[in-house]
Amino acid sequence: MKLTEKQLADLYIWLVCQYPHSGDPDYSNDVLAHNMGARESVANLRDSVLTQLRETGTSQACIEIERIAEEFPELTWLKKTLLKAQSVKRRKNWQPPQPEQILQIVSKKESQTMKTILILASSPVDEARLRLDKEVREINDYVDLRSVINSD
Repeated sequence: MKLTEKQLADLYIWLVCQYPHSGDPDYSNDVLAHNMGARESVANLRDSVLTQLRETGTSQACIEIERIAEEFPELTWLKKTLLKAQSVKRRKNWQPPQPEQILQIVSKKESQTMKTILILASSPVDEARLRLDKEVREINDYVDLRSVINSD
């Protein structure tokens, strides 16, 4: 069963109320490994719920993280969590213009003066490598062809 963003936020709020961050065990000074107790396990669960919400990449997840931040204003680091959630949302939802769309813009008749095309490109880490060099060459070839046709 998959929880909604609101349900994840409600669960996180409940966990923080029952198991506040201030009660988390501090093992930062330990040199060696330690046995994980029940309290530390619950703290890890609590934190993973917020991570799951942040990584959802939806507008609703951002709204819910804002609600959590309002509920716990003393947890100032939640503002950074919201910024990261917004970044994830932008990354997951952004759609680059297709080469055809760029070519349409470039080839409009009302603007036959010199054209400058700015190409911003990025290859996703978790997907196959994009053939950006090929797309740039296709755009250049098309623009060159259009300028030859229009000069006749």
